[in-house]
Amino acid sequence: MHHRVFLFVPRTLNKTTFRSIQTITDVRKTLQNLVGAQLVFGHGNQSGSHAGLTDNITVNSTLTPRTIAESYDEAIIPFATNIKLRERYVNFDNKVRFGRILEDLDTMAVHIAYKHNAPQIIQSINVHPLAIVTAAVDRIEVAVPHMDIDRDVRLSGFTSFVGYDEYRKISFCLWWYWIDYTLLVISIFLTAAASIQRHILIFNAHWFHIRRRRWLLHFLPIIICLFYPALFYLAVIIFYPCDYSNDEDDQSCIDPCYSDDNILFNYDWIINTAFPLTTIIFANITLVIRVIRSMSRIRQRQILIWKRQRKLTLQLFILSLLYIIGWVPSTVISILQSFLLPNLLDDIPQLDYFNYLTYFVCPLQPFICVFSLPELIKILKAYWKKIVHRAIVLPV
Repeated sequence: MHHRVFLFVPRTLNKTTFRSIQTITDVRKTLQNLVGAQLVFGHGNQSGSHAGLTDNITVNSTLTPRTIAESYDEAIIPFATNIKLRERYVNFDNKVRFGRILEDLDTMAVHIAYKHNAPQIIQSINVHPLAIVTAAVDRIEVAVPHMDIDRDVRLSGFTSFVGYDEYRKISFCLWWYWIDYTLLVISIFLTAAASIQRHILIFNAHWFHIRRRRWLLHFLPIIICLFYPALFYLAVIIFYPCDYSNDEDDQSCIDPCYSDDNILFNYDWIINTAFPLTTIIFANITLVIRVIRSMSRIRQRQILIWKRQRKLTLQLFILSLLYIIGWVPSTVISILQSFLLPNLLDDIPQLDYFNYLTYFVCPLQPFICVFSLPELIKILKAYWKKIVHRAIVLPV
């Protein structure tokens, strides 16, 4: 097992220290005693504390749950009061040698790792059975390029990995589900509303000239699409009465409790998923049919208007097609599993992969919107022609 340790050198202390903090020398002495380090090395010299380890001593192999706060510790390098110590750290520019600071950071990291594993200490001889070394450093960020040699430097740190996922708490999971479900359903509802409003913009644009109708047909549906999903999932996820329990072996968040309620679950996927998806499909199919039928009756003076509406229709159709491809398979599987084949996913577990198509809908939306811009298409075509023209080699 490895532990990731974050160490901070947040600021240099003033010459006057208001509270007693251990020094880096104290940390080294503590480590020497804890790991049984020998002060004098030589053949046959077994004077270290590990000499007291025998087969009769039992080591506690059970891992006691620990929190991040329990491993936090800090120490100072007393430059302000220890003049002899300054001579070991000073460089040619009368600043602190950064290499020495790295050595102290390494010492502090091992000290914090041992503090995190303090319950495994053999109390009878006060020796830790584990051998901990620092293996890698993710990154080092230096906020102050040069540290003054006449001020104390404080080192502080803690373990950021404590044997379980700190973010997989019940409160985090619930709010994560609320944000995830809310944003997904809002995007589906807005697309469904835009599919319906496109009919009005193309064939009955004069309706929006009246303020009351504009609010009723345009702004009010958008407001409902934004606030209804947030309030609904706030009620069924955050405020739903339920006792949650975490499985320590499970690396994912548990499902919200309302999914076990058949009424709420069916209402959720029918009203919040199936209904808007059906609206998107039906509205776009009927829009294409109406546009094709209107082409036979179009007049010459309306050609320019039709070209503009054709571009808008194409953009909406491509965006709606993305929702159809991403959401229809998982919706059909949910319908079959709820009413016809309750063991569908157990019999064919590969069908569960279709549920991951929904994750591609939101990331692909910006690309579809960008590439639907005619100006961008012209720029890309011109750029491509330049590349092709440069690649052509003419005979001399």
